[in-house]
Amino acid sequence: MRYLFLIATLALMGCANTEKAEKASFEYIAINYPGEKVAAVTCERSDSDGDGRVRCNISMKREGGNEVVSVECPASWVWQPLTTSCVGIKGRGLFGR
Repeated sequence: MRYLFLIATLALMGCANTEKAEKASFEYIAINYPGEKVAAVTCERSDSDGDGRVRCNISMKREGGNEVVSVECPASWVWQPLTTSCVGIKGRGLFGR
């Protein structure tokens, strides 16, 4: 029984809580781009660097086609008091702002 718990724990360590990340993505857009319409949100399924965040791409409906915003969002299965919202990925302009 101990081994089953250990295996389950190790399996979850790399898996991200994508539902949590997607929800945070919508909150990020609502705060930073009020009134913008979201076409789709896709988030990575694993936290490859172990920082409790995953990359999410948010496709925004724009005149003439969609535009994608890339952010990093909290996705840990445990409580993250210091990591509660998405952050823009450095080195990329968001909508030219």
